Amino acid sequence: MTRPAHLHPVIAKALECWPRADAELAAEVVGRALDGLPHDLCHQAWSESRLGRRGFPFELAFSDAGDGLRYTLEVDRPDRACHRRLPRAAEVAASLGACDWPEDVMAALERLHRDHRDALRFGAWLGVRHRGGGCQRKRLGFKLYAELPAAAASWVEGLEARWRYSTWGGARPVLLGVEARRLEVYYQTLSPMPHELPTVLGRAGFGAGQAEVLRRSLEQAYGLSLERGMPAPEVGMSYALGGEAAGVEAFTLYHPADAVFGGDGSIRRHWLELAARRDGGPYDAISQPLDGRTGGNLHHGMFGIVVAKQGPSSLALGLTPPRPLATASCRTRRSTSHRRPGRHDSDPAAFAPAGRKGQNHDCADSH
Repeated sequence: MTRPAHLHPVIAKALECWPRADAELAAEVVGRALDGLPHDLCHQAWSESRLGRRGFPFELAFSDAGDGLRYTLEVDRPDRACHRRLPRAAEVAASLGACDWPEDVMAALERLHRDHRDALRFGAWLGVRHRGGGCQRKRLGFKLYAELPAAAASWVEGLEARWRYSTWGGARPVLLGVEARRLEVYYQTLSPMPHELPTVLGRAGFGAGQAEVLRRSLEQAYGLSLERGMPAPEVGMSYALGGEAAGVEAFTLYHPADAVFGGDGSIRRHWLELAARRDGGPYDAISQPLDGRTGGNLHHGMFGIVVAKQGPSSLALGLTPPRPLATASCRTRRSTSHRRPGRHDSDPAAFAPAGRKGQNHDCADSH
């Protein structure tokens, strides 16, 4: 398998940080998903995505659970109608071996997108996760991220009733993650006070012990007590739904990474400190150009803390890969740590359609 000739060099360089088989497979996936974008890499279409703050149509997702390759993609050019993006994402995934999307859910989403097309801001993204073992195509797991317009609220209430959970503080559903056998509903809401966390998790069937795990994880990540509250007035929350009998399998609390840690350089430093306790993966090499960078956050997305009903908690972080340093060598910097099993997969890139429309940048520094 050869790398698509027009694969963006920033993406190609980032993929070098994983084993060659994963990098080549990812190049094929990215090439198909972004095939509609111009081959001219200075074209404004490469900086107008709503996926991240840089407007770049590709974002990596990292977890302290291990260094498995995960990423989220645009599936078409920025000028493509938003209501056409969900069928396009499903088509791309199907061409790579995905199947068995829940038909009732897909039909409802496509109807909502058609009927409320003017309310959509991005439509849909495609999430991909590489798994070990099996033939090449079977190593890929797919997740469709479908935008939820305001009119979807009553439909989402039906999901809440089926899976027996309720949300917090007037939470507004903004996104639905669709997998073959699992859904994940993402909300945006006012930040709860720390003493309210047991109530938040209790409404999803979690016990007081799991609420305490979330609180300790928050304090460890922030490096300070939560007595004065959360670091941002709004948060994202997601509920991972397995079989209806199991109810909610995992709960994730999200903040924009800069609301917790500051700018790109500070986020990088804090993440490496947190992830080093378990496994930082290739993040160190890819984010090296951000080392010591002062100023704002242009490359990091959402920071999430995942609490599962079964298994330990975990952390997640989204990153738009920066323009690599000329001296960076990912293959020699790859982590040798081993992945801990049993951690829940959650993509911080998919908290909400909170990214902004990308601006045109000088091509030499547009990533």
